Amino acid sequence: FTNATIVGNQYVGIVMANGRANITNVTVNGSVTANSWYAGGIAGNSDFGTISNSVANVTVVGTFYVGGVAGGFPNISNSYSSGTVS
Repeated sequence: FTNATIVGNQYVGIVMANGRANITNVTVNGSVTANSWYAGGIAGNSDFGTISNSVANVTVVGTFYVGGVAGGFPNISNSYSSGTVS
């Protein structure tokens, strides 16, 4: 995903908002804005799954549970983000 712009209230991410998933070998570029909680470059939130071998070149803005790769995700491995988180 290149130059993605995602704006929402809660559970906001470029690839996934909220759910259960394994996300592998993904690269995203863009911005994510949540007016409330759970904002992440790749995923907003998940209670099951893994993000692996992925990159988030993003600007992420939210209120609570905000991260470059994910706002809330149980397992993140070999993944990173660049950009700003606020």
